[in-house]
Amino acid sequence: MTGDMRLGVLGTGHMGQALLRGVISRGGVAAERVIVADVRRDVCDALAGELGVRIAADNDELVANSDVVLLCVKPQVLFAVIAPVAERFGPDTLLVSVAAGVTLGALERAVPAGTPVIRAMPNTPSLVGAGTSAWSRGRAATTRHGALAQGILGAVGVAYEMDESALDAVTAVSGSGPAYVFHLMEAMMEGGVKAGFDPALVREFVLSTVSGAAALAAASDVDPGELRRRVMSPGGTTEAAIRQLDDAGFQTAVVRAMGAARDRSVEMARAFTSSAPSK
Repeated sequence: MTGDMRLGVLGTGHMGQALLRGVISRGGVAAERVIVADVRRDVCDALAGELGVRIAADNDELVANSDVVLLCVKPQVLFAVIAPVAERFGPDTLLVSVAAGVTLGALERAVPAGTPVIRAMPNTPSLVGAGTSAWSRGRAATTRHGALAQGILGAVGVAYEMDESALDAVTAVSGSGPAYVFHLMEAMMEGGVKAGFDPALVREFVLSTVSGAAALAAASDVDPGELRRRVMSPGGTTEAAIRQLDDAGFQTAVVRAMGAARDRSVEMARAFTSSAPSK
């Protein structure tokens, strides 16, 4: 990112704040060159006091004073937010949307022709700088625009450019993926307590076990299936546990769940595309 870039963050919920904090903390953009807007003025006031960012009087002022607008509002309200300020966009203002299910085509129809648009799919670990993001360029977005998006998303984890056709699968793997892991952690905590584990300690052990397993997988040159087999001793405790998971259809259920997430992403994209206004 260039040091003189002006960044507008429209929507300061969890994801908006994660990206904002990441960009500022990593030196990508100076706080005084960031302007924020949100229906919750108290959140903007808190961010201004903590980080030194500016607060826009309204969305029109934010877009007019930004080279890159990071759109972090819910997909259900995205077009209602864009419509009043759409004419402020154009070739000199990059729009980066993190709204799930809103396609590049729908975004491009909502702003003037020639506006560079990028659709991004970050995930919640971005809140702690450990996010995994994918992004795709619209028709008017150049290599320079892609570098700007990469810099913003890379400030909170790892980011990859992909064809938009892959983003539904990305949603199923990394977008929704943290929830699968949290669900497993919930079950492990419950199972630990039922097995006689100290309730006051079970959370710490589960957190350490999950993060340690992920770290081992990341550092290893073999696939997770082989790592699982290395933990299992014939006739041992792990084998007994995995047999129960297999009997319950654990792996099949995970694969089906990811398919459901992908299919829902496709459905959402169709719905938002059909309801998108045209300039």
